[in-house]
Amino acid sequence: MFKHLFPLPLLAGLLMAPSVVSQQNHQVISPPVSKQAPSFALATSPSLSAGTSLAQTLGPWELSPPTSATLISGGGPIFGWLNTSNSALSLSAAMASSPIENGAFANADIGTIVEVSFAGGVVNGPGADLVMLDAQFDVGDYAISSDFDGFASSVVVSTSFGISVANIGYFYEFNPAGPFSASAVGIEIDLSSIGVPAGGMVNSLRFNCVNGSCDPISLAKIDSGFSLSVSTLTAGSLGTFDATGGTPSGNIGIGFSLAGNTPTLVNAGACGVLMVDLAPPIQVLTTLPADMSGNLNFSVTIPANATGTTVHFQALDFGSCELSNGVTTTVL
Repeated sequence: MFKHLFPLPLLAGLLMAPSVVSQQNHQVISPPVSKQAPSFALATSPSLSAGTSLAQTLGPWELSPPTSATLISGGGPIFGWLNTSNSALSLSAAMASSPIENGAFANADIGTIVEVSFAGGVVNGPGADLVMLDAQFDVGDYAISSDFDGFASSVVVSTSFGISVANIGYFYEFNPAGPFSASAVGIEIDLSSIGVPAGGMVNSLRFNCVNGSCDPISLAKIDSGFSLSVSTLTAGSLGTFDATGGTPSGNIGIGFSLAGNTPTLVNAGACGVLMVDLAPPIQVLTTLPADMSGNLNFSVTIPANATGTTVHFQALDFGSCELSNGVTTTVL
């Protein structure tokens, strides 16, 4: 959503201001003169698909699917797609589907290895970082590894100790008699358990079926709780924006729209296709680095003629590709 093409704060249209005060580094930054505000590239896809980076609530977690999945080895003669609709799915489409639980694969042979990748990576934060999801026709056990050490270290997790998050009816590639009922079960994984240090990042992970009874839905990342808050905006006064829970020292962008908060698909560069709660045209407020705790505090003077204007804001953590909550406010 927020491209690195705009490294300096830039306000546009009604929110144009002569200077921006960054409380993070106590500098006064003069925005460049611009006759036209930057806008975001809208995605051409008319509907959500694999590769879409969307967070969703599933059980006790806020989860984002991987952006892609690849079969490294194994599979087996009856390793086939599961889908809530009776239509074929590729492995990548199943693992990266949204909602996450709608697609899966069943009947993986022992030794089946699937690699999943995440745009922006997965950061080892406090507590669990990932959830292995299984359509529990049988109890699936998985060895999890990462590219941090070339997939050398692994930890085995069993969905027998997991949390049931949904009961789902799946159609199955090799049996037209469906749908068949399955219990979607998730088990948490802490990146520390496979040797990733606190604050370390991985881009790809692998799960290896170690018991021959695996029906993987996906390996999803737990969102960190990245959030945005906005102070009361008053014409002629400073407005303050606080983004918290981002990637330490990573770039955070804040975008805004004067047109509404209708969900919109946008191309976000390395973060892929994101659905944002901003209606086009979407414009950049700022892109700045977070502090060592992953937080950004940013202030800007609201123009004197902005009274009564309704503005919609949302932030993007470029390090994790997580979107914040949307904030809508009216200038006093």
